[in-house]
Amino acid sequence: MTVKDTVLIFSILAAAYPYFYRDIRNDDEQMRDTIAVWHEMLAEHDLATVKIALKRVIAIQKDYPPTIGQLLESISIVSGHAAPDADEVWVEIISAISSYGYTRAAEAMGSLSEFARQAVNAFGWETLCKSENAEVDRAHFLRIYQAIKTRNDHKYILPKDVRTFIAAHDHYNGGISGPEPMRLINDDNGIRHPDNSQPVKSYPINRRNPRDESGRIAVESILMQFRKPEKAEQS
Repeated sequence: MTVKDTVLIFSILAAAYPYFYRDIRNDDEQMRDTIAVWHEMLAEHDLATVKIALKRVIAIQKDYPPTIGQLLESISIVSGHAAPDADEVWVEIISAISSYGYTRAAEAMGSLSEFARQAVNAFGWETLCKSENAEVDRAHFLRIYQAIKTRNDHKYILPKDVRTFIAAHDHYNGGISGPEPMRLINDDNGIRHPDNSQPVKSYPINRRNPRDESGRIAVESILMQFRKPEKAEQS
């Protein structure tokens, strides 16, 4: 998304939740800072997907506007990347146990979805089949699956430069032997590897001066629109 696209998304938010944005419309600096942060977090997504995700949030979240994180989660859901809820996966696994039992584990695993298989591998098919306390095992399963779901969802919610940074440090902290640990340079050109002049795709925040002229004009345009109701009320 461009800065101009981000302004459009923010204008939709302001129209849907006018009470929560009534103060910001008269503060140019705060408006620019806010749009800069939203653009930083949404820039790698396309406008059409973000608009659909925002419509979804507006439809189900009546009282308060979404945070950036909630909108990113909605983007993951409408894009089909979000892992299913734990209860849905639990029902799928219980159905497989009922259909195949302990002795037909390979067939049962073949019938399961990707996320259900991950959960079963972490929990153990034999353990699930020989359970003597379904409620206790279900509670244990929910904790295991939540970690699987969080790990999957973060792949699509976290910005690419954040994922790259985490992956680099996970690589080092995992105890992989070799030369100097992978380090990243974080400067005005974005996050990049020291041996690579090309930065990892990232969108540095330039709070006071949006980089492209169209974005600056769009910000000024929305500021003017926000002021119009104020002038109307005074007249």
